[in-house]
Amino acid sequence: MSPADLHVFWRRTTETLKQTPVRATCTDAAAQSGREYVTSLVQLDSFEGRRLRAWYTVPKDRVSGGR
Repeated sequence: MSPADLHVFWRRTTETLKQTPVRATCTDAAAQSGREYVTSLVQLDSFEGRRLRAWYTVPKDRVSGGR
């Protein structure tokens, strides 16, 4: 793929994504959570109508000012 083709590909892809509704959801996932952390299922729509899914996990006892 030439640099020009790559540029066209990414321009077309980003334009398509701008037109795609995200429809994001974040749902508690108690079965995946543990004693020290809480897990949620995150879902959103992406390129070509694909539904992306991911686990989002954070500690229950976060340190103030910590990451």
